[in-house]
Amino acid sequence: MRRKITELFSVLLLLALWTAPLKAQTNEASAADISPLLEEIRSKYDLPALAAAVVRADGTIAEGAVGVRVKGRPERVTLKDRFHLGSTAKSMTATMIATLVEEGKLSWETTLAQVFPELGDKLHPTLRAVTLAQLLTHRAGITPFEDEEEPTWKQLPKFKGSPTKVRLAFTEWMLRRGAASPVGEYVYSNAGYCLAAAMAERVTGKSWESLMRERLFKPLGLRSAGFGWPARDHAHEPWGHQEIKGELTPHSPRDVYQLPPYIAPAGDVHMSIGDF
Repeated sequence: MRRKITELFSVLLLLALWTAPLKAQTNEASAADISPLLEEIRSKYDLPALAAAVVRADGTIAEGAVGVRVKGRPERVTLKDRFHLGSTAKSMTATMIATLVEEGKLSWETTLAQVFPELGDKLHPTLRAVTLAQLLTHRAGITPFEDEEEPTWKQLPKFKGSPTKVRLAFTEWMLRRGAASPVGEYVYSNAGYCLAAAMAERVTGKSWESLMRERLFKPLGLRSAGFGWPARDHAHEPWGHQEIKGELTPHSPRDVYQLPPYIAPAGDVHMSIGDF
């Protein structure tokens, strides 16, 4: 993990140094093409594709997209291609929830017990006073759901119904189990973002997906934004890849493996690099 962070920092530093002379560009000028730099990085790390943009408050000053949509196929990626963004969706979910806080529909100190009073004594005492802020900052003691080898994955019931109903059922199930780590201690948790999203759904009566569209995607003009693997609904989009026996292998967007609704608020958003 530390090596990956170091490599990512090196990539970002290269981008920063390479684009430093571009800061004098005006808004009218087209963004500089950084594809040659990206191709060096893509080739070095044997990636199927890579897209990046350098953005300031007044616009995009550099951008590029290199590689192929699916390893072993000829179709090249473009700047308009939608990429799955993984855990960066957490910042988007948190921003959407911040708009609810701004409107007074929630507060950062709103507790799980206040939003789900019907659970009564079924809500485990260790989680009763957990706040929205603690959920969004990974300090709520919620099981991580980060590694598929975690025993909790295998204990999950098969939740049915709409995504909102699945998230509510998952939330109720988690709240009965109690804290997996000391509340207040930092422990990264995908599941914590499901609980936060369920709080937003409860106070608004709208699904997380609808809230994201209405409060984030539409106001910001993110026309390419959507949910799930991008190539699942748009045939000519990049596929995900997974490492199998040391080699990157294309992962079909229609494979049985999809991020479930209770993980979606933590990492199931896609969009183009320009919108991102």
